[in-house]
Amino acid sequence: MRQQQRFSREDADSILRNLLHNKPFGSHYTLADLENTAIELGITKDELKQAVEAYMFEKEELELRNEVLRSKKRKLYDHIAAFTIVNGGLFFLDYFTSNSGWYIYSIIGWGIGLAFDVYSTFMPKEQEIEKSVQKLRKKRGKSKQPFDFKVLQDGAQISIGKDISVSLSEKGIVWKKGDTTIEI
Repeated sequence: MRQQQRFSREDADSILRNLLHNKPFGSHYTLADLENTAIELGITKDELKQAVEAYMFEKEELELRNEVLRSKKRKLYDHIAAFTIVNGGLFFLDYFTSNSGWYIYSIIGWGIGLAFDVYSTFMPKEQEIEKSVQKLRKKRGKSKQPFDFKVLQDGAQISIGKDISVSLSEKGIVWKKGDTTIEI
């Protein structure tokens, strides 16, 4: 009897990544595709569902973080444009009037502020980014987590939003929205 070749988790991860990487760009996979692969690898549907939800949450977090960083760069470029236009105008005003060089004080003063802006844009503090991400999330009306998961003595309960919950009971799945209850 031939012994089946075994792979470590790292080897399997690398092999699957290489296979997926070699697929044509823009290939898409359905949840059923992922479920079939997961079953073959001994991963339950619940584990896959949790992994998909965690991935989607992390992806959203990364997108919000990147949006915050892009916004900071746009604001910096606007600041640089204003600095250049205003101080260029002051230079020409000084040049064609008194030619005493007073515009340099504006360049130095504003330049110090601009230097701090450049520093905070390209070397932001993690707390500042997280605070901006939370503001953006709040502005979009999304909570930090997509749902609240609680393990109760008689099963599990997932709260979605303010008044929607899904729980497991002896009869099956129970959906509650406000005063309405649906048992499946």
